[in-house]
Amino acid sequence: MMGFESIRIDLSRLGRWWLGILFLITFGLCHINFLNLYFIIILIVGLGIYEILFRRLKSIWTGILIVQMTGLLTIIAIPTKEAWFLFITVFANDAMALCGGTYLNFFSWLKKNIFPNISPNKTLGGFLYGLFFGSLLGVISVHFLGLPFYHQWFTPIFCLVGTVGDLGGSKFKREANVKESGEKLFTEKLMCGHGGIIDRFDSLSAVCLFWISWKILQIFL
Repeated sequence: MMGFESIRIDLSRLGRWWLGILFLITFGLCHINFLNLYFIIILIVGLGIYEILFRRLKSIWTGILIVQMTGLLTIIAIPTKEAWFLFITVFANDAMALCGGTYLNFFSWLKKNIFPNISPNKTLGGFLYGLFFGSLLGVISVHFLGLPFYHQWFTPIFCLVGTVGDLGGSKFKREANVKESGEKLFTEKLMCGHGGIIDRFDSLSAVCLFWISWKILQIFL
């Protein structure tokens, strides 16, 4: 009989999958009102600021990143369909930037590091893959969610803002001399050994901050 040892799954290799499963469980619990979505957002922001302050970095990037992470709170004021639109666009941009930059840089010019001093692993190919697929899925989500037509013109802007937000997180980590925002913190385990809170939400928080700023600007125009 086959022993349990031979069929044991190494959970450490399933980091991103477990993170996705955790997200779906959390979303399901919020959907049936077992968990309060506002509480989850506030908790995420609080843990992100904890990761920032724990590093005790006396730099302007500490203040910038705190403002950026606090921007995630604005998703509470964004209509549900628009929030999904933002999330889908940012997630597609991040996922394809990672996958494309890792596996699909078939030509040498795609492998060029575009921000070597901030994020050594960010390549031109990864950026372009993220921009294309993020914009594509963003446009599809606009039609699927029944949002006003003009929203689709913001999809490439969201991808660019998300990339800037990601670079802000990377710059802070370089200054703090850590590879991942949750390094040696309990938040690294909370994120299934896959980075930390800032690593997962820096792009989305920047886009939320941009979107709410745009909506406020419209009021005064």
